[in-house]
Amino acid sequence: SITPIVLIPVVGNVLVPLAGVPLGFQTISVACLALGLLMWPVVLALLLARTAMTALPERLLPSWFITIAPPAITGPALLTLGAPGLLNDAMAGLATFFALFALTLVPQLRRMTFGMPFWAMSFPSAAFSSIVLSSAVHLQMLRPAAVMLLMAVTTLMLWLSAQTVRGLMAGRLLVAEPVAQPVVVRD
Repeated sequence: SITPIVLIPVVGNVLVPLAGVPLGFQTISVACLALGLLMWPVVLALLLARTAMTALPERLLPSWFITIAPPAITGPALLTLGAPGLLNDAMAGLATFFALFALTLVPQLRRMTFGMPFWAMSFPSAAFSSIVLSSAVHLQMLRPAAVMLLMAVTTLMLWLSAQTVRGLMAGRLLVAEPVAQPVVVRD
């Protein structure tokens, strides 16, 4: 049951400083960030070990995009805590690695029927555009790429929304998942 979806609590922890520090909760923000940074490699290692043993079901392929989110959120969180911009850039590099990996799945995703798991591409893509934008503040050469990425993410959100409306109207979404039937072996 280890899937990229288990990275969501990690993202929740590294996200805390973005809201906590401006509200005056620096200590708890640092503690949550530290917990997220501790759990991120653990969950990633478990995920890679699981993948080495057996592939994810096809319908969960879009969830690989979630691997982009931890570094994409950690960079701005570190900036919020006063860390040097180079740490944000390092996280942007990691996020780019995971984004490039996720993009290798696009040909397979194009052949799949749209389903709710496709929404797993939304928040990691938005987080990725935010870290590229935050790096572009001091790296001017990134500004055109950041603007193009923001337009691509906006297009993705519009596409996800349109596909969701179409799927709801056609009755393909919000239906029960197929469940494997147990096989009874008789001696």
